[in-house]
Amino acid sequence: MRSEKTLIRIRGNEIDLANSADGILPLDADNSDYVLVVLNREMDQDTIEALKEYEADVIKRMVGNTWLVHYPPSDLRILERVPAVNHALVYLNCFKIHKDLQKQLVEADRGEVHEVSIMMHEVPCPNVEAILAMIYRIDPDVKLLNSSNGILHIAIIPDDVVHVIAELDSVQAIEAITPAIPYNDKAKTVSGLDHINSSLEESGEDPLTGEGQIVCVADSGVDATHPALRDQIVDAFYVSGDDRDEQGHGTHVAGTIVGRNMTNFRMEKIRLYEYKSCAAFHGFDNTIFDQKDCLGMAPKARLYVQGGLFRDMPPERRLQASQLLEMAYNLPGHSCRIHNNSWGATWSDFHKFQKLPKSPQLAYTVDDAEPVDRFALEHPDLLILFAAGNDADMPTDTSAHVGGWAAAKNVLTVGASHNNRPMTDVWTVDYSLRIQKKFTKGETMHNRNSRIAKFSSHGPCRNTLRTKPDVLAPGAGILSARSGDKNWAFGETHYGFPLEMDVGEGTVMMSGTSMATAVVSGCAALMREALVRWQDISNPSAPLMKALFVNGADMLENTPVEVQGFGEINMVKAMRPVRVPLADIEAGTAPSGWIQDVATTDTIRTVQVIVPPSAKGDDVVIKATLVYHDRAGDHIQNRMNLFILNSGNERADSLHRHPDDNVHQLIIGPLTPGEKLTLGVETKLFIGGGGGQGLPLQGTIPWALVWSCMNDLRTRIEVPVPDTDRPFDLALALESLS
Repeated sequence: MRSEKTLIRIRGNEIDLANSADGILPLDADNSDYVLVVLNREMDQDTIEALKEYEADVIKRMVGNTWLVHYPPSDLRILERVPAVNHALVYLNCFKIHKDLQKQLVEADRGEVHEVSIMMHEVPCPNVEAILAMIYRIDPDVKLLNSSNGILHIAIIPDDVVHVIAELDSVQAIEAITPAIPYNDKAKTVSGLDHINSSLEESGEDPLTGEGQIVCVADSGVDATHPALRDQIVDAFYVSGDDRDEQGHGTHVAGTIVGRNMTNFRMEKIRLYEYKSCAAFHGFDNTIFDQKDCLGMAPKARLYVQGGLFRDMPPERRLQASQLLEMAYNLPGHSCRIHNNSWGATWSDFHKFQKLPKSPQLAYTVDDAEPVDRFALEHPDLLILFAAGNDADMPTDTSAHVGGWAAAKNVLTVGASHNNRPMTDVWTVDYSLRIQKKFTKGETMHNRNSRIAKFSSHGPCRNTLRTKPDVLAPGAGILSARSGDKNWAFGETHYGFPLEMDVGEGTVMMSGTSMATAVVSGCAALMREALVRWQDISNPSAPLMKALFVNGADMLENTPVEVQGFGEINMVKAMRPVRVPLADIEAGTAPSGWIQDVATTDTIRTVQVIVPPSAKGDDVVIKATLVYHDRAGDHIQNRMNLFILNSGNERADSLHRHPDDNVHQLIIGPLTPGEKLTLGVETKLFIGGGGGQGLPLQGTIPWALVWSCMNDLRTRIEVPVPDTDRPFDLALALESLS
């Protein structure tokens, strides 16, 4: 061994490499084709090629500079001949079973059934049937619940069977299956949509309504008979086989996204509460609705419903998130490219009144987040949104709450901010049930719109510390459609509270990151419509749309970055680059703009920007955001970087909030009007798309860059200044890559 004591931590399990000298760790790989290599520097193409010469194919980064490789030979010492390799050790069984599952197995009652997910190694492409046959030989009573994308869901009783299954060399990880729960307008006003559409109408243009867009709502279901939704649904699939929405959550989410046709649906009760404004209804004036009376952010978008997700049903009928995504993406006769998931993993004793089983806070999970990341990479034109969760008041030793599906790198994770809607004399569903006071009629929910909601799960992600949520959106006191199902009640049949929380016939107010996610999904439909209309892009990529949201977001004051992510959505700022003519972007004369591309090897892509004058005389800054889809895996697999050069070739790099971020941002200023800048995107390590369908070095990485020169950066934060002692020769850098 050529290094001092080293500690490796994978899935909560730790191994001290110093113990290998005592014979505790195997010295060869006679019984396994999978090996961990610990590097003394960052992985690079030379190291990848050097490992390949010794028949070692890189699969993915496990943690830090520790990488998993496929290595059929047995001599580990050969791999340590590679200059970058400090250690090579067998991928041990103790790394496979998540520490949380091990604890669950120890504490379980005798005879208790355990539902677990088993993930296979991607390389070589797994033979699932053969592996399942081996599992049946271990225990014939194992029950197969689901099989998809190299992941098996099984139910077992003897806890020791899990440890025997971990001895199979094809198995990469075993985790407990976590139940999914819903995460339960000021929205249009706070997000800036009212301002955008008013400006369009004043200039004689049609407002943005989401026309031509289809949004999938995967949830409890949707009441298709509701006046705001009855003409909006293009197709529906119910996991349970029952197309009712007894829980009401999905109907509320759907109404927030696409609800309309409320003109003749009078709600007398609403007038009694004297709302100063109700952005969920475009122009509500406290008297009666006009022709713009719509519940949703994108009233001309359509819905594809995936319902029944939270009902009690046999485990074998449950679907994995990646299966739901595939159904939506391949919807016959329709192009569904926005997928809303206002639900997520439950942990600790949260929602104990729902009688859900206890489960620990989750990190990035191979059963939840990893398949979603893989699907997003392989289908880069599908924008996938997940709610961050409502667990901010739950104790955790890491101060982080976001986990499970919401921790996926390639999705847009949404937290909740407040709004200043005056209160009614009723409770709001979900979060409001968890606080120990009743709201007073007329009381303002919060004296500032732009504050993170107290219930919204904090970032960053557990273990990786990746920045999540990505953005915030209004999620407190959202008024939307109420399910008309006779069994629906946020009352005795579900939460144990009376029905007086209905604001009016057909509507109900709810709070949660569920509602914030629905707001952003509706905004995404409008953004997609705008890209098609103004930029003639038939199929905008998810990285581009995510970059637009993140770049336009306002950082909240007095709120740590790790709590809020990149800030609260601001559609006025997000849409600025979308209005810029493509010819101006290509000519380098645009103050705002965007590019989307794919990386296939290490490279540098640049774009020119000219700083505009400030109409108000305020300082001008440039804000730029890079988003790329990474290969599936807890830690970053491909490394890309965002940098900027001034006219003197002085360079500043993006502020890495954490090495495992695949969203990078630069804010530079004050700038001199007329100054010429160069924005650059640098692919520093390309490992490709990989996945279970091919070799690790194959594939492309989709990415997008968005920038805006602005004088209305709401929150003044410290910005990096170019290092004048480090001139950068762009021509030389490009030449070195050729």
